[in-house]
Amino acid sequence: MDIYVSKIGCVSKHGNVNKIDFYRGLNIVTGISKTGKTTLMDIFDYCMLNSQNNIPYGIIMEDTEFYFTVLIKNEKEKLIIARRNYNDTGRSKAFLKIEKKDFDENNINKNYFIVNKRFFRPISELKIEFLKIFNFQLLEKMTYNNKIQHLTSRNILSFIFQPQGIVANKNIIFYRCDTYEKKKSIIEEVPILLGIINQEYNSKRLEKIELEKELKRISEQIKFSLEEKENLNGEIKEIKEEIKKLESKYENIILDENIRKNLLDKKEKLSIELEQKGNKLFELNSRLEEIKEIKNKKEKLKLEMKERIQDEFKLVEKHCPFCNSELSELNNEIKNLQKIKYEYNDFISNSETKVLNIFLLKNKLDLEIKIRELDKKIKELSKEYENVLTLFNEKENNSEKVKEYKEYKIIHLSALERRLEDLEIENLNTSYDNIKNRIERLEDELKEFDIKDKMARINVEISQEMERIIKKLDFENFTSDSSFQINVNLEKLEFYFIFRDKKYTLSSIGSASNWLSIHLALFLSLNFIFSKYSEKILIPNILFIDQPSQVYFPDKKIEKTENITDYEKVENIFIQILDHIEETKERTGKEPQIILIEHADNLDLRKYNFNDYVRARWDENNKFIKE
Repeated sequence: MDIYVSKIGCVSKHGNVNKIDFYRGLNIVTGISKTGKTTLMDIFDYCMLNSQNNIPYGIIMEDTEFYFTVLIKNEKEKLIIARRNYNDTGRSKAFLKIEKKDFDENNINKNYFIVNKRFFRPISELKIEFLKIFNFQLLEKMTYNNKIQHLTSRNILSFIFQPQGIVANKNIIFYRCDTYEKKKSIIEEVPILLGIINQEYNSKRLEKIELEKELKRISEQIKFSLEEKENLNGEIKEIKEEIKKLESKYENIILDENIRKNLLDKKEKLSIELEQKGNKLFELNSRLEEIKEIKNKKEKLKLEMKERIQDEFKLVEKHCPFCNSELSELNNEIKNLQKIKYEYNDFISNSETKVLNIFLLKNKLDLEIKIRELDKKIKELSKEYENVLTLFNEKENNSEKVKEYKEYKIIHLSALERRLEDLEIENLNTSYDNIKNRIERLEDELKEFDIKDKMARINVEISQEMERIIKKLDFENFTSDSSFQINVNLEKLEFYFIFRDKKYTLSSIGSASNWLSIHLALFLSLNFIFSKYSEKILIPNILFIDQPSQVYFPDKKIEKTENITDYEKVENIFIQILDHIEETKERTGKEPQIILIEHADNLDLRKYNFNDYVRARWDENNKFIKE
């Protein structure tokens, strides 16, 4: 990847442009604290679509409207990348415009961004554009948990950034590896960034992973289908046996035609007899009512007779009222009549018509007996009728129910047999075999890409280059021992070295100078590899290093008179970086770009002139942002 940084700058709300020019080779930005040196890295990081804003609060944030960086690609194109202030629209949009090689970068000002405002686009869109800028053939990757995700050019920064807090850190080697998720994301993209995995490999790998998912799904489906088949066969067997039992039961309860006819005949006879007895009962009850009516009439007649022969015959006076003669003969006649009346009353009161009474009483008793007998017979017949009717209905209903249940079971059996057919276990087995064969072919094809061996060779090459460089830095003096061996594993982003058969990780050794030397040796070695294989590696041979001298001069006052040895070690860092640039250019034909941000100034770099590489020198009166 042939890209280097040409400019980093910002445009104030008033239109003032503050920028630094950079070139291939070593670029030194030196100055005292709080002059804006580290902010250059923060601006570059922000323009590279960082979702967070790490630009420090102060005048550079309050007064700035646009932050920008210029990248030159293949010496043919100038990529103008910018973002507005994060508190404005910078959090969601970014600017990308590709200018021709002869574009004058001094034309980048406030008006430039206003006129070209259409080039501000959502960051989600520019993430895809950045992949194209850095020659990503792939847009997607498969994560460690087999999920498809978009690639991100952000991971490039992990291999070209050594910020102040990381450059001599014993726990963290790579930028953006502070969380497990970020580190995993970078590890997944290492083979892609190194150009080892191309589109063809990735397509085959993605196909293999998708087929493995499908194979697992089919395997589970086959397992389920076999279990389902066993269950269905068991259920079908049970239903068939039940149907046989139902057929036998149905035959037993189906009414024989003669039995059916007899039951119906008996039912009909009972029904007729019940009706006849009912009519007879009605007739007897009617006759009983007639007897009661005759009796009532007799009682009524008796009363009428009594009323007719009331005391009408009264004795008259003994003498005539007119002549005063005695009336004895008349009174005697009256007495005779009174006697006859009394005798008749006695006859009516004490002597009912015996013949009528006897007749009525006898008929009444006969009728009551017949009624009771008939009522009993009716009850018996009703009960018998109900029993016959119940038996008939039960047999009819049971027969129908068994028939319906049998039909239901037959339907259920058909449904189960269809389900058994729908399992298509043979088809599943065929699909399983086809997919398995395809996966095996893909595995063979993927092996031909030799990814593991290629990664191993790069790891070895980086390790050897690192051993060569670290011997020239301020590292433990056992590097000259033949047992000393560095091992870099980019597949895990790990580093360790072997000394006298003992393994040492970065965090297991002491001294900040050792940590610094490992960081510098590793990233200079990576920078060499990026230069050597720049035609296929997607990481540009750019390296930002922020204040490596802090290990020796933590108070940031770097004076030769204070500590000559530490001062010379700082000078040696610069010399080794310059040697690395020269040797890399000689060995690969590619000149790397290293941007070194430092407090150190006017160092004696032997054959190199310090001032030739200074791109900015800031102090209290001359800062990145003019107040």
